Amino acid sequence: EQLAAHNWHFKRNYITNFQDPHAVTYVEGTYRLTHARSLTPADFFHPGLALRVQAIVQTDELARPSPYPVILEILLPTDGEPDRTFYPESHTLELKKIDHRAMVLHAAKIGSANEPTVCLTVVPLAFANYLDPEGRPLPLSAPDPLNVTATFPVMEENRDD
Repeated sequence: EQLAAHNWHFKRNYITNFQDPHAVTYVEGTYRLTHARSLTPADFFHPGLALRVQAIVQTDELARPSPYPVILEILLPTDGEPDRTFYPESHTLELKKIDHRAMVLHAAKIGSANEPTVCLTVVPLAFANYLDPEGRPLPLSAPDPLNVTATFPVMEENRDD
């Protein structure tokens, strides 16, 4: 119930262009790309690209980065049909609050009781710092229209149905 209420506020903030903002939450951290797919008309917006990334942490400077039980679905609205090769698989993304403004649109608990995972669907509010591996800006643009009845999480592998 509490998660559903937060999700309602997250989505409402975005749909109403923050006219009466509540629970605006951004993500930060280091993530590794595990999957990408083009967004379709059934998704929250289209065209665009959905990136599934796994949080990674490095416990100290001698340790190797390892997975952390947080999955992000980054929804990138593009100005045309996207090139799914913006990022190669296993590419590492470093998200920063001020630079990327990756706002939480939906939150879900996935996985098992023994191995729970948090899945956050995020959407950028600022586009300039989303760069390809060569440092070129991605062709991102404000999405229009929005499909407010879209299913979340957007990646089937992140759904517990």
